[in-house]
Amino acid sequence: DICAFDHAVALHNIPRKTMHQIIYKKDSFTPAVQSLIIKLFGKTSHAAEPLKGTNPSYAISEIIEYAKNNEQTGEDHPEYRLITPVFVTVGSKDYGISAGYGEIHFTIRSWEQNTMEKATESTLEFVKKQCDKYGLKLETEITASFASNKNDHEVVNHIAEASKTLDLEAFEKPKPFPWGEDFGLFTQHVSGAMFGLGAGENTPALHNPDYDFPDEITPTGINMFYQIAKNICEDV
Repeated sequence: DICAFDHAVALHNIPRKTMHQIIYKKDSFTPAVQSLIIKLFGKTSHAAEPLKGTNPSYAISEIIEYAKNNEQTGEDHPEYRLITPVFVTVGSKDYGISAGYGEIHFTIRSWEQNTMEKATESTLEFVKKQCDKYGLKLETEITASFASNKNDHEVVNHIAEASKTLDLEAFEKPKPFPWGEDFGLFTQHVSGAMFGLGAGENTPALHNPDYDFPDEITPTGINMFYQIAKNICEDV
């Protein structure tokens, strides 16, 4: 018999956790994240005559200060949000020229999609005010958007039950992971969940150049997917 259901389930390997351990969580599993690119166009001048140009450096310093002051870094806070500068450039290494162009990139993240979007909007509003204040032209771009993984309670229960059936060590994580994950696009539209699979306590961190995916956890992931699907089908 073919069981038809409308759920999405994914796993992510988790370094520094016991190999084969299953990590699950209800509600937010990873945050909503997107990157904001801000380009500020002024006008160069001789460094001895900066008032004859439009230098974006002062706006950049105020924008970064705004981002720092408008973060809510407490992970338990309902409006938790990080506005992290990841790239900044201004001017060029020409010591007789006052800068005429600057660029800032932020990653903005929160447990909730609407909180992340509000943080982005308020940051953009402040940036526009600084452009008016300093006479700068502005271009912006949103990139690398990851929706929040909203783990459905029923699907998470099936994940937990599958780990018991397979006699795997399991851990219910009290807080979400801080990194973004594009699987969140699925859980914004359908009932679903992501879970973690321990990759070993002595494994290098994700994106570390020494990281090497441990192949021995692959069968564990396959067995989990099979058991979760079986549990859901039996529950229909």
